[in-house]
Amino acid sequence: MARRWWMPKSLAGQLVILLLAAMVSANVVAIVLLNSEQARVVREVRRGAQIDRITAVASVVAELPRAQRGGVAVAVSTPFLRVDIAPGPRVAETAPDTVSRDLAERIAAALGLAPEEVNATVADLEDRRHHRRHWRRWGGLDVMVSIALPGGEWLNVRQIRPDGPPPFASRGVLFALGLSVLAVTVVAIWFIRRLTRPIRALGDAAERAGQGDTGARVPLGGPGEVRRAAEAFNAMQERIAEFNADRARTIAAVGHDLRTPITSLRIRAEMLDDETRDAMVKTLDEMRVMADGLLSWGRSEAEREAAQTVDLAALARGFCDADGARVRYHGPAELEVTGRPVALSRALGNIVGNARRYAETADVYVRREAADAVITVEDDGPGIPPERLVEVFEPFTRLEQSRSADTGGAGLGLSIARTIVHAHGGTIRLDNREGRPGLRVTIRLPALDRPAPGAAKRA
Repeated sequence: MARRWWMPKSLAGQLVILLLAAMVSANVVAIVLLNSEQARVVREVRRGAQIDRITAVASVVAELPRAQRGGVAVAVSTPFLRVDIAPGPRVAETAPDTVSRDLAERIAAALGLAPEEVNATVADLEDRRHHRRHWRRWGGLDVMVSIALPGGEWLNVRQIRPDGPPPFASRGVLFALGLSVLAVTVVAIWFIRRLTRPIRALGDAAERAGQGDTGARVPLGGPGEVRRAAEAFNAMQERIAEFNADRARTIAAVGHDLRTPITSLRIRAEMLDDETRDAMVKTLDEMRVMADGLLSWGRSEAEREAAQTVDLAALARGFCDADGARVRYHGPAELEVTGRPVALSRALGNIVGNARRYAETADVYVRREAADAVITVEDDGPGIPPERLVEVFEPFTRLEQSRSADTGGAGLGLSIARTIVHAHGGTIRLDNREGRPGLRVTIRLPALDRPAPGAAKRA
């Protein structure tokens, strides 16, 4: 499934987004509930204030003689409270909605009148369609009331809403919300980074292990689940390292033990006088080359060299001719990586050795590309058929089928080089040169983030 563009890739980012979403949602729900309660209180206050004003005006007007009622009505009228005396009610009957009936009943009870002597409606009759959805929110709407007065006259009061509905959230509430989100975000980022640091270390170690580094280990720390995963990973790496060491020792022992009988058989074969002697000696020589290759490969696998800072440029120059007769160096005076110097020397020696064996001249280029240290070895030899560029990395694979030391040995050089490069977290690639004969070998290794001048130091 495609990842959403707004979702971070890292676990820490996703946890921060989740926490912020939960916190903002909770605050919005709280603000909605608070606003609802605030609106209810405001409505109740407005209703009480409206009833008090209307009943006060009605009480005063009802006590006055009929001749003075009109003048008092004009005197108490304001832009928001319009009072007039008329022979008949402007509100013929109370509106059927619950809010209007409640208003009429409460005014009648306050004045001691019969229910039919008070007619009320909430919102203007001509504006009722606009306010239909607000009928139950009396307190923020127009109110019109007709009250019967002694003498057959009616007091008509229209109170216009002076204020709209209360704001959804005040600036203070929004500022407090923003401040709390900011504070929680800072704390969450610090806490989640601390929480996910062991997971990142486990992922880095697993990546190095996948590249063949059996020495990759995870520092123990973090939550209990992550600590147990780190312990299991380290134990697995220990078992893998022991298994590889045992296998390498076994292979090296086999290669070593085969050399004695092969040498003995070769001596006896040379004593023969018939035509089969040369064929037997040739076969035994090939067997000896294979045994030497097994011994060399086993020793390289069994070595447990400590990692340290290695000057890759100096290492590469050591395999080039000082006068540039056959193998020439091109690159900086210094480029450092972290690795095992003897193993890296064996890998580079195998690559340059193949170039010397199969080509007239070769060039060694060393450079830095972004976070990688890159070594490229180009020669003018015959190259390798494209369909076999990957196959030649397999142990005992050779383009020339004989096992003579004069034609290249047992076919373990590239296999050993690939194993060493992968164990350092790097890659190795073979390509034929374009437009001219020859082979290009490209090795990429992680370079030091901060190259430090000087001699190699323990990592």
